[in-house]
Amino acid sequence: MKKFFLFNREPLNPSSSNSSDSGAGLSVLAVPSDHLSFMTALTGAVNITFNDASLYEGSGFFEGEALKKTSVTVSCKEGEETRLIESIIGFISSDAKSGIMRFDVLENKSTFSSALVDSAESIKSKIFDIPVKMSTGRLSQGSDSEVYQNTIASIHFGDGNLPLVEYNHEGLAGYADGAEITSWANAGTGGSTYNIVANALDPKAEVSAATSDINTKSANISTGDYFIIPDITVKYDYTIYCVLGTSVHIMALYGDDAGECLGFGGKYPEGSDLTENNVRKLNSSFSIRHSGRTGAVATTMADNTDNGTKYGAFPEYQILGADTSKSNAEVFVIRRDLDNNMYLHNRTGSIIAFIKGKGDKSLELTDAFRTDGDLLIQVLGTVKDNASGGDGKFRGHIARFGVIENDIGPSKASKLAKDLFDLYKTTT
Repeated sequence: MKKFFLFNREPLNPSSSNSSDSGAGLSVLAVPSDHLSFMTALTGAVNITFNDASLYEGSGFFEGEALKKTSVTVSCKEGEETRLIESIIGFISSDAKSGIMRFDVLENKSTFSSALVDSAESIKSKIFDIPVKMSTGRLSQGSDSEVYQNTIASIHFGDGNLPLVEYNHEGLAGYADGAEITSWANAGTGGSTYNIVANALDPKAEVSAATSDINTKSANISTGDYFIIPDITVKYDYTIYCVLGTSVHIMALYGDDAGECLGFGGKYPEGSDLTENNVRKLNSSFSIRHSGRTGAVATTMADNTDNGTKYGAFPEYQILGADTSKSNAEVFVIRRDLDNNMYLHNRTGSIIAFIKGKGDKSLELTDAFRTDGDLLIQVLGTVKDNASGGDGKFRGHIARFGVIENDIGPSKASKLAKDLFDLYKTTT
């Protein structure tokens, strides 16, 4: 009887994928046992590696590069790693009636008693589609010229994923600590067209990592502060990313002048009359609306595991309360796919919030919870012209903000989030 490994990591969701260099999006994986290459033991885990189980049969690589084999790391009871390996070998070589070796997080059930499958983190599957440098084990970034062309401020975006708009710490290099930031150059492909050249009040440069929880210079957005941005418009799928520091309010971070387009947290009224009195703080919220839409804002919470997401309460500063010794840079990646589904990744790369797409020509512009429409960003650090304090206005530090004109997908978004965190974090 032909036997199979079955790894059921999480409920199927719109972000489920058939390959992932990071493991993000690989919800279910089945592999024939005769593709088993080898198994190794780690403390509290067993790694299972397979032959001929990749998305591609082969491709041309640069010298010293190779495509890693598909692998799955399964948690097990500490001290029983070898026993789990022996049990798998025994099952494959036996005449067992069942042909499936099950590792099922959803039912907290496994064919083998030594395995632990009580959470999504218990199973880490990786089907690679980007080669690695064999000398380092790191994902390839291509030739030297490709690395140069696809890297901005120490972050490699990969071919075809360079941001249209990118404001980063290098663009603040000329400002002394506490100086008003009167302009912020765009490092993205859109060039100087998207340079920030105006602000409200006086957002200031912050140098101290102890103050911002960011290890580079950043912009300190306080009461009354925000940046005025030349119109950034994206019609279809997109990716937004940001690096934020110690933030009193990670709420109304960006929006348009009309009060229609907004993101990415907070609680909002229907319509576009957004003021300091009706835009409210709502920690751990993911709230999105786009240009031309005035119905109730599509909102969900990240402090749960709904829709197969990972628990991801934020902001860290307020969760920790007065103890800031453990706080660190916050990273978020926001994606809209071609079906208008919305995703929020945190600094671990995990998807912590999901909003099902809602957009149809039969709908009214005033209908609730729509996720379609143009992304239109005209202000950074608030929505509309809400300059006063209020609970909902963003207040905190921004080291990086960018917009990519396509959905880069769960695997690359996960890698981008982790790369940004590694670059800007202040503590391990």
